[in-house]
Amino acid sequence: MALLLCHGISYGQLSNQGYVTNYGGGTLNSSSYSTEVSTGAFSATPDIVSSDFRLGFASFNLVSGTVSITARSGGDIISDNIEGLLLRVESSGNYDTLDQVTNNNGDFAFNPVFLGDYLVVVDSDPEKYVATYFGNEFLWEEADVLVLEGDTATRIVMTVIPPILDENDGDGNVSGTIEEDFEDEEGRINARRRAAKRKCGLRRKRTGGRTGQDDDFELIAYGETNDNGEFEYGFLPEGTYRFFVEYPGIPLDESSFVEFDIGEAGVSDNTFILAAVVTETGITVELILGLTSEFFTDFNIYPNPTTDIINIDYDKILSDNLSMSIIDMNGKRVLNQLLERGEGGKIEIDLSSYQSGQYILKFFDNDKNESALTFRILKR
Repeated sequence: MALLLCHGISYGQLSNQGYVTNYGGGTLNSSSYSTEVSTGAFSATPDIVSSDFRLGFASFNLVSGTVSITARSGGDIISDNIEGLLLRVESSGNYDTLDQVTNNNGDFAFNPVFLGDYLVVVDSDPEKYVATYFGNEFLWEEADVLVLEGDTATRIVMTVIPPILDENDGDGNVSGTIEEDFEDEEGRINARRRAAKRKCGLRRKRTGGRTGQDDDFELIAYGETNDNGEFEYGFLPEGTYRFFVEYPGIPLDESSFVEFDIGEAGVSDNTFILAAVVTETGITVELILGLTSEFFTDFNIYPNPTTDIINIDYDKILSDNLSMSIIDMNGKRVLNQLLERGEGGKIEIDLSSYQSGQYILKFFDNDKNESALTFRILKR
């Protein structure tokens, strides 16, 4: 435990910035008041600039500054109520929420703030703006780190909600739920609960975008869960989609299956259901397959991602002439086979000799000359 002799900084400032403070009496010397403060969570060494603060016998100073933010839309400061959130980037790479500011316009400040690295996000009217991070990004993993070396003034250009889709755009539908599984302050796991008013959305791959490039995905749908932790996005056009849910500092689990294809209008697999679970260490997303009854009953594909075997289970095939193909990301067909109509089917595909990467698993109705189902699988 460290011992700190503090001059001219309030205990509230220490507590608000992650330092658990316990202190006793002090001494008044001229116009300066000093006291001893013990800290229970001293995760970083203060900057050394003067002898006003003492840690043991060494002299340190907890230097602070002000972070001034203007939230803009276009060239104008936002006039709606806003909420600003400041998270400290710890040496471990984790994030610690330090301060929250509410204001009646987009001009506000965090003050005082100890020098260091921070993540800053501004939120406003969810029907107008997407919660946006410093660096003008709407995903916290892609945001810039704000390096505070003194008083800093910066601006954040808010991401505008994408246009509302209608029946002329497409017939894809994605819905689902978000649940939380967090520990309480004493380390006990709370009962899993539905996450109300959590921000989430969909990004779609731009036409001609490069495979694997995050910046080739554009925001197409965005909103909040309802009071029961549910979300739904409809009238989605054809394309490759990625789902995201925003919990600053908590990453999506890399093994989560969160990328899928919506086909052209009329394709039977254009309805998808997702289930996201958020814990202290990560977010997992399960893709529950949608409308498959035209071709299969009780259809299931697992595990995805896989290192070797993909299993396809179904109760019945309802088409007389159905084929299955695996296509690599260069468009090359690496497997093709016909499926026999029948009951109690199980297909096992061995991918152990395939290169790591993404593949398209496509089912095709040869009689109707149309795609039946399309899935994206990941070989690790």
